[in-house]
Amino acid sequence: MLAGQAGRQIPGRMRICRLSAREKYARFCERSGPLTRRLEAHGVEWWESPRSAALYSTFPPLIEERGEHPGSTEAATTATTAATTRGDNERVLASQPSAPLRKPSRDTSRPTGFFVRPASGASILSRPPAGYNPFRFPSGASSAFSSVADRRAAELRSKIPADAEIDLKQIMADLRDLELLDLLRGVKPKSAVGYKDATRALYPLFHKFDVGESKRVTFADLEATLAPDFTIPWTSIAERLLEGRVSRLRGLTAKEKAALLFLQIYNIGPARAVKYADAGCRTLADLEKRQDSDKLKMTRAQKIGLRHREDIQRLIPRAEVEKLQVALEKALAAVDSRFECEVLGSYRRGVEFSSDIDLAVRHPEFQDKDDEETSKALMGAIVDELEKQKLVSKDDQLMLGGKKYAGLIRLPRHESFRRIDIRLAPYHSYPYMLLGSSGDAMLMKLLRHTAKQKGMCLNEYGMGDKYSSEDQNPNGFKPGTLKLVKSEREIFDLLGMPYLEPKERELKVWRNKYAKAGVAAVEYLHRL
Repeated sequence: MLAGQAGRQIPGRMRICRLSAREKYARFCERSGPLTRRLEAHGVEWWESPRSAALYSTFPPLIEERGEHPGSTEAATTATTAATTRGDNERVLASQPSAPLRKPSRDTSRPTGFFVRPASGASILSRPPAGYNPFRFPSGASSAFSSVADRRAAELRSKIPADAEIDLKQIMADLRDLELLDLLRGVKPKSAVGYKDATRALYPLFHKFDVGESKRVTFADLEATLAPDFTIPWTSIAERLLEGRVSRLRGLTAKEKAALLFLQIYNIGPARAVKYADAGCRTLADLEKRQDSDKLKMTRAQKIGLRHREDIQRLIPRAEVEKLQVALEKALAAVDSRFECEVLGSYRRGVEFSSDIDLAVRHPEFQDKDDEETSKALMGAIVDELEKQKLVSKDDQLMLGGKKYAGLIRLPRHESFRRIDIRLAPYHSYPYMLLGSSGDAMLMKLLRHTAKQKGMCLNEYGMGDKYSSEDQNPNGFKPGTLKLVKSEREIFDLLGMPYLEPKERELKVWRNKYAKAGVAAVEYLHRL
């Protein structure tokens, strides 16, 4: 009976048949045959580790009951007896003695890597040696085999000339809609190589075309900008370039298309977008006409988001962020010279484009995060000065609290509005806010995990002893246990982690650095 099916009759057509270990192994060999035959030409057999369980279940001689270690000579000899005989198109298991089947295990003392066998020699069930790469062939050898990503890129390259002009604006729109479609349907985005990341990777190329620096975009430009590792985005791009459409977007209903359009508006999520579509709205004009109706009830922030939709969607060039930072520093100095501030986020990591301005501020008079009176006075003075200098306006104010301001900012004589968040940090929490808001997201997951392993809790307000499961408040850290630090470096030292400069905090940079430094948690980042 399937889970959750208690009390229900399962139709006869849904019979579930358990396959024997021998049948599973035979099917596995049939699927992996073409790839295996290519590698056999170079004297190597291999299977990816997710398939190792199928191999374990088909080699009974290598069982714990016999007391044989997988790497021992006896184990290797026994494995040879149980090895498969190879034919041109199929593999048949040799007869094996009756013995209990070995079950797959997560125990790190047992092999969990590749099944490797030289063409001439005994079969050995073992971990791949250090530096082993199953895709690396002997020097001087040639092979038609390549990774899926490289093979797809080569196929696309053979069909589209390098100097062929492409519609990059349409491709960017496709990637945006696919990202929003996943959000609408509750699909978890692909980390690091998903649609959003592909859009960010292509944005420098799009920006040059958008501002007129580049007159045309060719396929060679696209290929040089977006790495083959973005396999999922490249699939939709290939469809657009070769067929003129994207299959996932082609069959959308009118309501789904409207919901995707409304998801582009700031502060509108999937539930609200579907609600507006169900109310009969199909275009932005429909939404604008009915924004004050009782049935829609759009919030102030959503109305502002609708009015400035295109500006909010555009990323901010680094040169513009630098000008905004200078203007903000001057405004704060005009209020009180004791203010300190810094622009965080991707800008601090050295990225060329940012989605918004994230400004962290501190003042020596604001020491306790619960001191609402002081924080409101300081934040109010900051906003008043920004309005005085005509950087922000009340009409475009998204929210104003004691410790946070959100709104739209625009430089004098500039056309585009930009999203800005200003956060006031308690004086001693400032280094923690710099770290937490600089990212990247995966690094912060790793640091919080490391703090938890050491019995502490790390957040943007500080780090201290974590609450136990029996405590009423399991979030945050215990009062009076804050680790006072003067810089971010001291936080890394407390966690026992190598220090990373802000520009080293991109995943592709710090992951390699931490792997070389022997940080064990890097091996299971995907599980954090």
